[in-house]
Order: sequence, then structure tokens, then C-alpha cells
Amino acid sequence: MSATSSYYNVPASLSTISNGEADADTITVNTVRNTQKSEKTQITRSSKRRGRQVSTVPGGVELPLNPKVIFSGRCAIRNKKHVMDAFDYLGGIVVDKVANADMVCIPDGELRKSPKLILALIYGKHIVTERWITECHRQKHFPDPAQYLPFDPEQERKWKFNLTAAVQRCRDADSKIRQLIVDYKVYVTPQLYRKKLSGIWDDFKAIADSIGAKSVHARLPADVARNSKTLVLGDENDVDALKVGKLGCCLYKNDLLTMAVLRGELEVDSGEFELEIPIKEESESQN
Repeated sequence: MSATSSYYNVPASLSTISNGEADADTITVNTVRNTQKSEKTQITRSSKRRGRQVSTVPGGVELPLNPKVIFSGRCAIRNKKHVMDAFDYLGGIVVDKVANADMVCIPDGELRKSPKLILALIYGKHIVTERWITECHRQKHFPDPAQYLPFDPEQERKWKFNLTAAVQRCRDADSKIRQLIVDYKVYVTPQLYRKKLSGIWDDFKAIADSIGAKSVHARLPADVARNSKTLVLGDENDVDALKVGKLGCCLYKNDLLTMAVLRGELEVDSGEFELEIPIKEESESQN
């Protein structure tokens, strides 16, 4: 063990605890310093479950004594019972809504623009990979989550953003992330809804609502007033593209909003997210 590491003084059989239960009512935390002196504090497990007390983890980051985690995607770590039992023993709690979580845990490997990742940014949650959960088990305490932020430089170059900067921007006290599309009405074409959004509609709506949308609809607008704030999202070769054009609207790609969160700005005029709208019906062009 290094001179600056911290550890929980827990039973040697921690990895075989059943249902997250343990005989000890308290956990002793030893912090070993370069001076070879040891500091000890005791945390009562029963009180940890009742409140949202805050502790400072190695790295100086404050976390609740019982941090709440939600898993995104196919996190294999959830199937490792001894690791999840250790996480539970330390006071960790698994929840099913990003809004109720302190951090979002995403799978190791290639970074994906999952709804939970985007919502985690908007809400200012910690974002960690599965390795954070593994290290909770190995180190016997909750490590600094900032050290386990996903790192995928290839995807970041592809999407033209920096995740570390995005996290800092969204967690800044003066962040404008909640105002990216203030007063905009958001519409989704039936084709896009059916092909890509029907299974994640609640998350998609939560993203749009959380960054300022006035309303969100899984349909085309009936009409659009001049100079109104309207966003219509569609699919490649969308069958309703011509209808959108006749309404006087542009048709944008599905990831317009997700990339706005990642980059910190809504890019409706860049051309990057605009889908082609046919000038007239194919049948008309043949006459």
C-alpha cells in the first residue's frame, strides 16, 4: 500500500458477503500518511442509510456517504455479485432514475451518446466507468470519481467535443445548459419516432425538457408561425421531409440536441445537422 492510500478496515470475507449484510455496525477508516501517523474515524452504517451526509473522498471530492448510482447500457459489472455486494456494504445504492442518482456508471470501452450520459451532463452528475465500481471493491472505499471519467479520444475527435470540458461546463454554477433551447417547441417526425425514439421516448423528452424546451411532440406541427421557435427532428430519407419544408421549417438530425449538450451550444445554422428536404414530389418531377 502506498503512503497516501486509504482503506476500510473491513472483514477479510468481504467478497463473500451475502445480500450486502455484515456483522459489524461500524466501519473504521484508516488514512495512512507520509508521517506514518494514522487517523481513524468511525461511520455508523445505520445512520448512513438515513441521511445524505457528505464525506470527502481521496482527491478532495465530496460525495454522499451513501452515493446513489445508476447504470447505463450493458454494464457487465452488475453481474459480479461479490463486487456489487462490496459496493452495497460500503453504503452504495443503485437507483433507476438519473435525476435521483449522484453518478452515472457507463460501460468500459467505446463511448456512446446514451440518453443517461446526456442527462448526467445536464444534471451535473458524476460520470464514471465500471472500473469505479471495481475499485470500490478493491480499495474498500469510494474513490475520486473524477479519476474514472470515460476517456475515448477517438470518439471525442469524431464528435468534435471534449468530455472533460463538457462535464466542467455543465457543472459550472453559471452554466447555460438548461437554457439551450428555451421557448423552442420540439417536434419529431413519425418515422424518426418509430425507428429510433419510441423505446427511449421518456429519456428523449427529459433531455429536451431539461435544456429548456417549451413542449415536445411525437408528430409534425400543424402549422408554424413566422419567426417562431420550432425544431423539427427527422430521419434520413424521411417520408415527411417535404411536408416539413412546406411548413417553412428545416429538418434536423436526431442528435442535434445531444450534440448541443456535449458541445454547449445549439448549432442550427452550421449545416452539420440539417437534413435534405426535397424541392417537390418525385411524381411531380417526372411530369
